Amino acid sequence: MRWSAALAAVLSAVAAFHGMTELAAAKPSAVRHTVKRGESLSSIAAQYGVTVSSIVRWNALQKDARLTPGRKLGIPLPAGHATAPAAKSEASQAPAEHSARKPGQTWRDFVRSPERAGWVTLRAYTRSFTGSALERGAERKIAEVLAPLKGEPRSIDARLITLIAQVSDTFGGRPIHVVSGYRPGGRSRHASGQALDFTIEAVPNWAVRDYLLTLERVGVGYYPNSNHVHLDTREQSASWVDLSRPGRRARYVRPKRKPSRR
Repeated sequence: MRWSAALAAVLSAVAAFHGMTELAAAKPSAVRHTVKRGESLSSIAAQYGVTVSSIVRWNALQKDARLTPGRKLGIPLPAGHATAPAAKSEASQAPAEHSARKPGQTWRDFVRSPERAGWVTLRAYTRSFTGSALERGAERKIAEVLAPLKGEPRSIDARLITLIAQVSDTFGGRPIHVVSGYRPGGRSRHASGQALDFTIEAVPNWAVRDYLLTLERVGVGYYPNSNHVHLDTREQSASWVDLSRPGRRARYVRPKRKPSRR
């Protein structure tokens, strides 16, 4: 009996040792991402659920590096992840937030009264802002969140800031998570401080999209297989739906009719 117990202890120790060895040997895998027009390190990091610093280290980049369309980047994935989100099979393309929509549910089901009108919580990867978006001095602080890299212009369209406050009030002041604000280069409205890619905590993207479609003189982009909604300011309203997954070429489809404001 004593011999059996001793043998069992030895075998258990050996198994634990091998388990620790395999864990220590596990290394992050990487997938290749082709940079598309208008993308930044922060938006790419958000697509794959990794940090900007991990991409910077893997590719020996500077944090303020400007990306050109067509450039190849290695995206390091945490140990144990065999594939990137973009490599999932076509059979599993229904996004969780879309499939969770209940019959008859609308964006109005997520509307809440804010504790303080105009009070906004913006959270980006490196900075955040909480306060009144419409008070003096708030524009500069919000610009620092939407344009976080040093040396970049800090000018953010005042109307975009007003819209952010309006969206925040509509959904009860829930935190707004910034995926991409200002980013340089190209003809994108992001380059002129007129656009924001974002999500709202505890509000599905389809509900945010449906509400944004009731606004005037805005651009609304919906990405059901990705993780954000796009909002920009413009003179004539426009909307689009892109079914592509992170890192894939755009797959635009005709959007549904604009929801009624009533």
